[in-house]
Amino acid sequence: VERLTDNNASFCRKKEKVSEEKRQAQAEIAAIETGMASSLEDLRVQQEKRLQLEGVRDRIREDYNGMQLDLDETRKTVRADQAHLEEVANTVHGMEIEQTRIDQEKRRIRERMWQAYEIDLESPPEAIPVIDDEDAAVTENINMFKERLKRIGQVNMAALTDFETENARLSELTAQRDDLQKALDELDKAIKKLDREARTQFLATFEQVQKNFVTMFTTLFEGGEAQVTLEENVDPLEAAIHINVRPGGKKMRGVGLLSGGERALTAISLLFALYLVKPSAYCILDELDAPLDDANIGRFVNILRKFAEQTQFIVVTHNKRTMEAADLLYGVTQQESGVSSIVSVKVEEVALQAA
Repeated sequence: VERLTDNNASFCRKKEKVSEEKRQAQAEIAAIETGMASSLEDLRVQQEKRLQLEGVRDRIREDYNGMQLDLDETRKTVRADQAHLEEVANTVHGMEIEQTRIDQEKRRIRERMWQAYEIDLESPPEAIPVIDDEDAAVTENINMFKERLKRIGQVNMAALTDFETENARLSELTAQRDDLQKALDELDKAIKKLDREARTQFLATFEQVQKNFVTMFTTLFEGGEAQVTLEENVDPLEAAIHINVRPGGKKMRGVGLLSGGERALTAISLLFALYLVKPSAYCILDELDAPLDDANIGRFVNILRKFAEQTQFIVVTHNKRTMEAADLLYGVTQQESGVSSIVSVKVEEVALQAA
């Protein structure tokens, strides 16, 4: 009886404990359900906001596309106006040449009229006298003037030929000028096309180099941040390139404020970023690791080993750790004073012989 009484008391205590735990669990379930309802309400509100923002984005995109179409139409109109303006300018130039020729012809006719009849066409007399054929004095004067004209000599019949020759020469020079102008316009179009293509290729390559530079920098510095940006509001082909880096534990700043080793690693990062865009079968590095300390040399060697899977590197160096990572060594030595000789060592064969 005592044992059963003790067991009963123990079971009662356990029952109370379980009941307490049940009440706590029910309270937690209620709190979770309340939080879930609040979260669902927040989710619904966020979804509504998302739909609204997507609608705003779609409207902005439509406005942008419309503005882009308007801009294209405006550009077409401007090009057409420029072409029309060039045609008008050529027409005006031709009219100016024709006006000059007419003025010269008028001046020659005026001179001939003055020489023949002493009449100025700019201010002709109001009444030209009528010649009476019956007047002996007038007839005598006419005969006298005719005799004088005879003594003057023959008219230069070659003048028309000379004019035609000069006119043909003028036509030839005009045609050459038009050909040169046409060639100049075509050359200008070609230059503009090359500029557009160069700008497109440069921006695409710059974007790749930017991504590769961030990857290489964080690999060599084992963290940090790096940025390569172009000068804003300037033609990309003429814009300055800004490089800002932040090694781990330091502030973002320009390359000029880094230490010598950090600048060297930054330059190596940029070099391999460019190399990733257009790799080659061979690469020669001359004293690239000179400013680096032992820790940075290890990172540099790891990068070389990674790239050596696809590229053969020829490294000119005096660093022992870089030499240790090489597969083949070439050096110059003087076994005898004044006599230099080239020595080559295959590191793999030396290691096998040592083993």
